[in-house]
Amino acid sequence: MDGGDETSKVMTRARRLKSVRLVILILLLSTLIYIVKEKVSSESHETIVTEEPTFDHQLLLIGVGNIGLRHLQSLMTSTYSVDITVVDPSWSAIQRAQSMCDIERRTDSQIRVSFFDSLDTFSVGTRFDVVIIATNADVRRIVIEDVLACCKVQYLILEKVLFQTAVDHVEMKRLFDRYQVQTYVHAQWGTVPLAKYLKSRLKPPVDIHVEGGNWGLCCNSIHFLTLASFLNNQSSLTLDGSRLQPGYAESKRQGFVEIFGELTGQIATRDGVADVVLQCSSTGASGDRNLTFSNRQGRVVWNEKTGIALGTFKGNDDLNTVNEVKEYPFPMVSSWSRILVEQLLSTGQCDLPLYENVYKMSMALNDAFLAHLTEAQNEDAMEGICPIT
Repeated sequence: MDGGDETSKVMTRARRLKSVRLVILILLLSTLIYIVKEKVSSESHETIVTEEPTFDHQLLLIGVGNIGLRHLQSLMTSTYSVDITVVDPSWSAIQRAQSMCDIERRTDSQIRVSFFDSLDTFSVGTRFDVVIIATNADVRRIVIEDVLACCKVQYLILEKVLFQTAVDHVEMKRLFDRYQVQTYVHAQWGTVPLAKYLKSRLKPPVDIHVEGGNWGLCCNSIHFLTLASFLNNQSSLTLDGSRLQPGYAESKRQGFVEIFGELTGQIATRDGVADVVLQCSSTGASGDRNLTFSNRQGRVVWNEKTGIALGTFKGNDDLNTVNEVKEYPFPMVSSWSRILVEQLLSTGQCDLPLYENVYKMSMALNDAFLAHLTEAQNEDAMEGICPIT
């Protein structure tokens, strides 16, 4: 009896010890599983944080219609590390821009592009190195005011036509001064290789004669005025619209107009007066202009379609002539904007003219068109608004 009881007690203790060991094992396994889960969760969280990219430069592009889309196309070729923010209220324009980015994006690029339909998503104080405003002229002032109110901007590039009233030109000059924003106008004719060649071969006063059809006299005249200013080292000019054709035509951009005929002007230089003649007919191809540049020593004729510049200059003895043939295809916005922006990012300056050197020329241009449109009984013009863009 005593031996059987002892054996039973031993077996009971053994079973209890086995149960304790099993409980301990389960607790150890549970602890190990918890530790592994925490480690995996922690590693996953760390991976998300480290994958967030950083960029050296912040760019803002407002408006991706025709010209804005070309700006974006050019910026997509940058070799810089840039974070591009695009704003346009039109989702169809944004979708078109997104499709273009998918095509143009390089696998080795350090570029991110984000799209928004409003500035309301930006927090106050958001910083941008370069802002390009490529909206229509009628909303440009409002957009600029909104941008400068919520963002810190170092460099600003404005598309032309700048504004539709003289008041807007002046008020924006004051605004840029108040915010100390270095502002440029995208009138790039003075920046291209053709302009540099002309500058080296022709000394002021340099006359300019532009002739062609359907090239957008209202929209693009500012290009040739800034080019004339560049070649003559002078931004002050007078304009005469008395030779413009009566009336006006509706522009391809709804709500705006086009004018045809001849716009003339003069630039007074230290060595004489330079004449500017801009002729635009309602017939002909828009990309086939002839530009003639001349002074006392010679002249250069450049054809836009071929890119060929034919130069004829007086020799050293004033008896013989020297002929030159150069090829200067005009660079498109889709290839040129990146260069201008990278100049700003690397040097703090670019070849575009500053707003302070352009806005009075732009005002003179608007005044000439406004007088013509008022005479033609255009309703906007009669209210002091020049409906061009």
